[in-house]
This record gives sequence, C-alpha cells and structure tokens, in this order.
Amino acid sequence: MSASRVQRAKGGARQLIFNRPQKIAHKQRAAEFKEGPSHQALFDFPLMNLVKRMQGVKKEFKKIAFVGPNPYLFLQHLPKTYEIDKFYFCESAERSVEKSHEIISERAKEGGLYDKLRANVPNEIIPTVIDEADPEQWLSKFPTDSLDLIVSNCSMHWVNDLEGTLTAYRDSLIPDGVFLGSAIGGDTLQELRICLNLAESERDGGVSPTVSPMLSLTDMGNIFSRSGHFNLPTVDITHMQLEFTSTFQLYQFIREVGEQNALLSKRKRIPESTFIAAAAIYETLFTKKTIGQRDEYTSSVLIDTLKDVYMNEGIQKRDRDSNIISSLDIIFLIGWKQHESQQKPKERGTAKFSLKDVVQDLNEKEGAIDGEKHQIKYGVIIDDGDEVKEIQK
Repeated sequence: MSASRVQRAKGGARQLIFNRPQKIAHKQRAAEFKEGPSHQALFDFPLMNLVKRMQGVKKEFKKIAFVGPNPYLFLQHLPKTYEIDKFYFCESAERSVEKSHEIISERAKEGGLYDKLRANVPNEIIPTVIDEADPEQWLSKFPTDSLDLIVSNCSMHWVNDLEGTLTAYRDSLIPDGVFLGSAIGGDTLQELRICLNLAESERDGGVSPTVSPMLSLTDMGNIFSRSGHFNLPTVDITHMQLEFTSTFQLYQFIREVGEQNALLSKRKRIPESTFIAAAAIYETLFTKKTIGQRDEYTSSVLIDTLKDVYMNEGIQKRDRDSNIISSLDIIFLIGWKQHESQQKPKERGTAKFSLKDVVQDLNEKEGAIDGEKHQIKYGVIIDDGDEVKEIQK
C-alpha cells in the first residue's frame, strides 16, 4: 500500500480507501465482546506495551485522551505518581463507548477491581464518542494545547487521512506533550489473504481485495515524520503469531474484534463456498507444523478459549501442531510536540571525531584470542543468491 491513506485523484480530490460508517458499524456490533478473550488476545498486548513506554517517560500528565479499545485496562495501570484531572476515553462507535463506560464504572466503584488494586483513578473520567478519523471533529473537542498525553491503541489502521489525524493530535497537545500509538500493520493476516485469493481465483476466475491493506513500518514512519513536526519520533514493529484450532475460528475472531474488511472498493458478496475452500487451503498450507514459528523473536498466542461452533469436540482436541497460524504485526509510535527545552540534533559536519577512526583504534588495541584477532567489522552484507558476501569498506 502507498504511504498515503488518502490518495489524490486528478484535480486534487480525495480518493477515500476505507468505508468509515461500515467500520463504525463493525465496532458497534463487536462491543458486546469487549471483555471476552478475543479483545484480550488482540488489544491487551499492544496496550500493555504502550503502558510500559508511557511509564518510561519522566513526566506527569494531568489531561489524557485515550483512543481505541480497552481503556479500562489502561486505567488499571496508570502510574500512582500521576495527578490526573481529566481522562477522556474515545471511540467512534457509541455502543463501544457505552460498554467501556459500564466496565469502568463497575471496576471503579467502592470495593471494585480498581479499589482492590489501589489503582490511580483520575478525578474525572469522561466517555467521548468521537470519530478519530475526522481531524476537524477532534480539534473541536480537543482544541490546541489542551492535552498532556494522547494514547491511541489499535485504531489508526482504519483512518483514511492518517497524516491529518496525526497532525490534529499534535495540535491538541500542549508544548512538550506526548503522543503514544499502536496500529495493526505489516504482514498481519497475510496467510488469510493468500488463501482467499487462491480460493477466489480457482472458483471465480479472479481475485478481489478480501483483506484490507496494511501499512508497512516504512509507510508509518514516512507518515509520522510528515504529520506536523513531532519531535524525537520513534517507530518500531513487533511480530506475533495467533494460533487457532480452525479457519472458521479465525473468521469468528475477526468478527468479534470488529476487524472485518471495510474497503470501499471491496466485493459486495463472497460466496460461502469460497470461504470454505479458503479454509481447506489454510489448514493445509499454514499450520503450526508446516510453517512453525516465524523467528526466535516472534511470540505465539493460542486462541483456545473461543467456542468453535463449526467443529465437533473430537476435532477440537487434536494436537496443537495442527493449529493454523495467523501473523499479527503491531507498529508502535512515540513523539513529542515541539518545545524549546527538548534536545536537538547537532548540525552536520560538527562532529569532532570520525566513527571510522574509533573502530580502527579499538581493533588495534584488541588482543588476539586463541590465535585469532577478533575485530569490529563494518560494511555492507549482500545476499547474492546462494551465498552471502561481505563487502568491507
């Protein structure tokens, strides 16, 4: 996918990619599963990662806006040193906000979960129905210099004008305010995309965009760097794998978290037989036994608590090696609104020594071990077909 989520047609008109009303409807229907294992499996990990990053920022935040699912978990882990005046939790689907408010109210009451955990509950918790994909609507609710911290958890990947949304976030922050975000992207659901394309091609003689396009790490980095001059921007990606007992369980999971395809240009209806054929392909090509773990840095989560109405009890007890694998990549962002107190990079050409000289000096001083001299190497490694070549500079 291109780096811009809002493509420019001839004449400068905007060409939208996602059907926002449909996506909001998906989230409305998914609200009833907010405390279920599906939401926990998909949204809790990136949220806890954002919490850790927030705790590493040596600042206090008095006004916080949280965008996306599971704000009740975020509230549970707010540092006790914060003196929070106002906490806004925002989603575009009204039912999602209402359900989150019900959960928060239950946990915040006397003797509730927050009380037992001695959580740092803000002075004022404000449910907010707002479309984060509309920069004007955001700024009308949160004007310039009104927030200390904005946290966006797994909601940016459905935004058409992502650059505009990030710029609005930047504008609503106070100077030196912080933005923390996560977005689903990378190779997420690549296995399902492949299987649906194969099934469509075989049965219908062509393919259609059955899985929404995902932003790559490079795309997100380019957009973030252009979105209103966030200072000290950092973008990184984490790889995960979700395991399911069947492809039908994966279909059910996607519906329960409200992550169905919402492309404007998608096919109106795909025959049930195509989904069944895709399931057969999936369970042949992409099982834990056939592809294994992605790499040593990829964590794997078994979604084994969902009721699979399509499979009998005997099949559900089969060996875990037969579980299907689904890729999940989460992109994380952090940036600060400009302030004169922030560190600034040195101008080019002002360095007083060369890194090349440092490496050479270290190598000269290093002794031999077992008759070999272990050196610090630098240069370029090129994968040339069957062999990897190192070109030293």
